[in-house]
Amino acid sequence: MNLRNRVVRQVGGLVLAGALAGMPPAAAAEPIRAPLVTEAEPVELPPVTHRTLENGLELWIAERTQQPIALFQLVIPRGDLLDPPGKEGLASFTAQLLQQGTESRSAEEIAGAMDFVGGSLSAGTSAERTTVSAAVLSKDAGFALDLLADVVLHPTFPEREVEILRNQFLGGVRQERDDSSQLASTHAAAFFYGAGHRLGRPESEASVQVIGREDVVAFHRDHYGPKGAMLIAVGDLDPAWVEAAVRKSLGSWKGPAAPAPSAPEVPQLEESRVRWVAKPGQTQVQIRLRQNGPARTANDWLAVQVYNYVLGGGGFSSRLMQVVRSELGQTYGIGTGYTAYRFPGGMQLGTFTRNDSVWATLDAIRQELGRFRDEGISEAELAAAKSHLLGSFPLQMETLSGMAGTIAEALFYDGTLDAIRTYPEQVASLTRAQVNAAIKAHLDPERFAVVLLGDPAVLEEAPGGEVLGVPVELVEQVDWQAPVEGFTLAATAQSAEGD
Repeated sequence: MNLRNRVVRQVGGLVLAGALAGMPPAAAAEPIRAPLVTEAEPVELPPVTHRTLENGLELWIAERTQQPIALFQLVIPRGDLLDPPGKEGLASFTAQLLQQGTESRSAEEIAGAMDFVGGSLSAGTSAERTTVSAAVLSKDAGFALDLLADVVLHPTFPEREVEILRNQFLGGVRQERDDSSQLASTHAAAFFYGAGHRLGRPESEASVQVIGREDVVAFHRDHYGPKGAMLIAVGDLDPAWVEAAVRKSLGSWKGPAAPAPSAPEVPQLEESRVRWVAKPGQTQVQIRLRQNGPARTANDWLAVQVYNYVLGGGGFSSRLMQVVRSELGQTYGIGTGYTAYRFPGGMQLGTFTRNDSVWATLDAIRQELGRFRDEGISEAELAAAKSHLLGSFPLQMETLSGMAGTIAEALFYDGTLDAIRTYPEQVASLTRAQVNAAIKAHLDPERFAVVLLGDPAVLEEAPGGEVLGVPVELVEQVDWQAPVEGFTLAATAQSAEGD
């Protein structure tokens, strides 16, 4: 959740309220209430052509002829989860180095050529995927496709560029440490997933320092290939031309025939645990709660999205925002969200508050989570959440990048574009009983991996000597300047002994 945006929106609201206070009662404006979206309007996909190349690459072409622009998005089902222990950041390192030189072009020539046509070329990773994208005017589609193929098939990973990128990564890690909100979220992931899972081992100065050019070359060799990859072409394009051009530029791509990596198992949280990230002098405490959650492929995923909107994902209309912010005035913003992976991931709740209100805030959160699980959502909340999902979904496909991303997500998680076409009907048909059943199945108000970042003196004032049921002497305490490490039983025991 973007808490900074929430602050700005609230300040604007206060200014407006002050202006209206001086107006005669008859002139006061009525609240604007948008009508609910209740009907499942069909999703109009553009004409889509699907081809499978001999090397296994899946090609999807969506024709959008309203504007003379084109986008190519290559999705490789390999990402950060494949980083070896001790070299976290390698997958991202490899992707970002693709544009820094090929067998026929230097980094400057790649950037200059794309700038000359007014286009863009980018590459990046997520936990499960690597994505390389090129966007240009349609007349330059051939050039863009050739350049995308060149950086994917023939990168040279120059040593000089490796060192430049290393310095950029190190700067990012150090900058994150100075951002209390981001640092708390990084600790939360590490503390929840644990040191045995890649998602519990964030990039660090140590891991970035040891990544060498040979590691990047090996990662590219072992994980970049057409098997299981898909190229999505969207825009003012002729499908026959695209197919011929892709066969010419990517048809020779062989790469490894490695099977898809097995989904890593996220450890089940058996009981609550707490980590306090000590940062003396802080006047606020960052609060993060994490627990296990369903896979993106779960049958009740849409029901989860509905109840998450009601609980903490719906901005000012969410339950937690109404209680913790509007009624109690203990924060500017609070939100919840679920990870979207092929494997069961997690749920996170995030907020911040003043030092003197942290215990009241945690108590209010705990009570509201318990009430939410016991009572579920109302019919009015169900209607509002469904209206949001039904109204926002078509907007995701207004741009070429949005269309490509929606197609990629449907294919990656569901294996078919029918997931897009049937989305409105699936949302509209959800019942309150189904959503409340999902709450019972996935939300546990009593079991969290908790990270609190703030002045350590605040911990000494924990009421009853406990933090959400965890005795203070069992709270793992770490210094904010120390490297972020994943949870281990040994670390918690050592922290308790140290106290």
